[in-house]
Amino acid sequence: VLPCKRLPPKQIPNSKPPHTRRLLRGLPSRSKGPNNLGEVLGRFDKVICLEMNMGQLVDLVRAKYLIDVQGVNKINGIPFTTGEIEAAALDALSA
Repeated sequence: VLPCKRLPPKQIPNSKPPHTRRLLRGLPSRSKGPNNLGEVLGRFDKVICLEMNMGQLVDLVRAKYLIDVQGVNKINGIPFTTGEIEAAALDALSA
């Protein structure tokens, strides 16, 4: 951790809240993930994607890499349990 001088939000144009600036520091502005993601995903017979929303990531992966991805969505705000993840994996393997 490097010490840094914290400026009040008024002095930084278009500033985000301080906790957000700390999280975003050091990350590329548009992180794209690994360059060979399509190649890696293509090696598997079945790919499942656990999402805490309506399935936008599944749609993006299907469109970009032309890979059949099975989505498992949960939108109630409670994280997946290990039992739910295990059940989703077993369902994908049995299908």
